[in-house]
Amino acid sequence: MVGANVTFAVTATGTAPLSYQWRKNGVNISGATNAALNLNNVQAADAGNYDVVVSNSAGSVISAGA
Repeated sequence: MVGANVTFAVTATGTAPLSYQWRKNGVNISGATNAALNLNNVQAADAGNYDVVVSNSAGSVISAGA
């Protein structure tokens, strides 16, 4: 809903350290490198497919889209 605050979060396990990169429509979101992504006062332009790439020394995996 326009004006709402939204949080996407992921729980990942594996050999530390784990790194996170949130994406919108397959494009990295600058500075979005935590296990949770907070979007405040969302607008129509924020609509899209959000996912997160979780990486460690063994490789990376992409979450399902939300």
